[in-house]
Amino acid sequence: AKQILSRFAKGGGKLYDLEFLVNDEGRRVAAFGEVAGMAGAALGLKAWAAQKLDISNKNPLPPLSIYSSSQDVRLDVKGILEKAIKDHGPPSIALIGPRGRCGTGARTFIESLKLNLEIDKWEEQRTQLSGGPDGIPQFLSFDILINCISISKPLRPFLTKKLLEQNKNRKLSVVSDVSCDVYNEKNPLPIVDDVTSFAKPSIRIIDDPPLDVIAIDNLPGLIPRDSSKVFTDNLFVHLLEFDESPVWQRALAKFEEHVKNC
Repeated sequence: AKQILSRFAKGGGKLYDLEFLVNDEGRRVAAFGEVAGMAGAALGLKAWAAQKLDISNKNPLPPLSIYSSSQDVRLDVKGILEKAIKDHGPPSIALIGPRGRCGTGARTFIESLKLNLEIDKWEEQRTQLSGGPDGIPQFLSFDILINCISISKPLRPFLTKKLLEQNKNRKLSVVSDVSCDVYNEKNPLPIVDDVTSFAKPSIRIIDDPPLDVIAIDNLPGLIPRDSSKVFTDNLFVHLLEFDESPVWQRALAKFEEHVKNC
């Protein structure tokens, strides 16, 4: 990274990193979070349904194909979910980080299925007041856990391998880690050592009772058209003010700050 930045410095160039285009509150003005949340919720629900219908064979999600639209995702998930609910009742869902972009995407997708699924919403403060160093036992009483929290500081773990091993009677059978901070030392879900992928979307970390984890770090790519539209719609208004608004000035200041250290 330093070599690349030093070339900009030597040539008198500027670099506006899209990830550093933020508003006055420090929130990114264009991001894929909402679509990521939608995709993560969809895969979590689909994995749970496959478990209940006994079609998982230790791999509830086959290799993924790209969806042409969010409506296609909705129809696909709703079809298999309705079958599972008919025989097993609706899944209980815990959603960590319900108010951010990812959490909003997950929540609105679940609500759009119109299956009256209840979502237990967990804000950061609630998670930190619950549980202990080994995790939050309350999460074990849900069928599905969807993690959409954005990490900016060390947090108490939500789940750990130790907590899972000590609770053989847990209800939890699917974890969809939308945040996917697997390689981050601050990761509050240290239950897998590697990410999953479109080719292998889930990994079964416990066989009896089954617990499948989804930790895909490029979820927006599952619905590329929607992802691109959301991102460009958010970015376009700022492109009209290129290099003039505080959004661009902050990004340039961040670049100049790093260039000084090259």
